[in-house]
Amino acid sequence: MASARHAQRAERILDAAAELVLRWGYKRVTIEDVAKRAGIGKGTVYLHFSTRAALFVAVLIRESLAMVSRDIDVLGDLAHEAAIEPLRALKTDFAGELFALLRAHGLLRTDLDIDTQRYVLDAVQTGFYLAEPLMAMPARPHAAADALTHTIRLAVQSPQPPDPDTLAGLAPKVIAMYEQFRGALATAALGDPPEGE
Repeated sequence: MASARHAQRAERILDAAAELVLRWGYKRVTIEDVAKRAGIGKGTVYLHFSTRAALFVAVLIRESLAMVSRDIDVLGDLAHEAAIEPLRALKTDFAGELFALLRAHGLLRTDLDIDTQRYVLDAVQTGFYLAEPLMAMPARPHAAADALTHTIRLAVQSPQPPDPDTLAGLAPKVIAMYEQFRGALATAALGDPPEGE
């Protein structure tokens, strides 16, 4: 019951922070503003999130999970915060484990190193999400999806067709890895539980 209260309160804090960031921008929102909007005390915010940066990184994690916010200013400012390092490490570790597993079973090309493949995928993914608002004539959804598929295939797909038995055998493990990663992101979005909860 205490953890349910913690999660509900954290969600209220994150809702308030996200709303205020959209209204005023990342640089203008204070912890006091967030607390007032959430209807709680400033100290309660700090029970959930140790710093202002940690709070806004949590907002970013939550929003990216839902693919709701593409606010370039927030992303740019938060990308330089030290509080985002645990998220980067989580993502790097996950990608390294996943790529190593798929490469070991012949499902990813091995003529490029894992770091290069990750870089290409991150750059393509970021560009895919951020390009449309900047383009005068965005691509039709199917054309954009085809272009993205082609680029990703060139960067990571093994030149040999995948073995169906290998795919079937690895599918449950890969799904479990993604579920664990998603759970870790969702937990990080709620912040650290206060002492005693």
